[in-house]
Amino acid sequence: MHRLIGVATMAAALALSTPALAAPPAGAKTRLGTLDMRKAFNDCRAGRDARDRLRVDFERKQKKLDADQEEVKKLLAKGSSETDQARRDAVGKQVEERTRVLQETYKRFQRELEEAEKAATAKLLKDIRSLVPPVAQVLKLAGVAEADGVYFTDPNVERVDVTAEIVKRLDAITPKAKGPAGRFPPSLAPYKGMPLKAPPTPAKAPSKAPGR
Repeated sequence: MHRLIGVATMAAALALSTPALAAPPAGAKTRLGTLDMRKAFNDCRAGRDARDRLRVDFERKQKKLDADQEEVKKLLAKGSSETDQARRDAVGKQVEERTRVLQETYKRFQRELEEAEKAATAKLLKDIRSLVPPVAQVLKLAGVAEADGVYFTDPNVERVDVTAEIVKRLDAITPKAKGPAGRFPPSLAPYKGMPLKAPPTPAKAPSKAPGR
């Protein structure tokens, strides 16, 4: 599930629309705006901040899962070294319970990341949709379409890329991070919808001591 936030569903969700404009003068080309959604999401400050938040949350959750898994492994090793059967059985039950909790935590963390990603995507889509009509008015466009969805235009239709203008206006309405270092660490490894590493199911502690 390697993807930039929300890009897979943007085209269907965007439904770009612009107010009706007067027909161009005779002989003038109709102007159609095109918007590269992937580039807009990647380049705007709101998109970068959203990926940083998701990445920080992702790394925190994965670190927690890895630490819990190590604890289960240590508990499993302890059970394997026990010579008293009663203690081995007790440790075995602890391993089973800790494993169950670990699997539930993994599912909850993954669900939380997906919900956060959807929320960030929805917010960006809402902001972009609000900016399209005024940009179309200023540039005197007959309409605006998602760039990947335009396969053909009449020779009398002039395409106008509005991506840079949308990004500029998005940045203008996005609060800047406080402090010289910003709110989040630099995006050395940007979040790309990465699924958490699922913890394997550890083997149960042996029910009988060796040689018995």
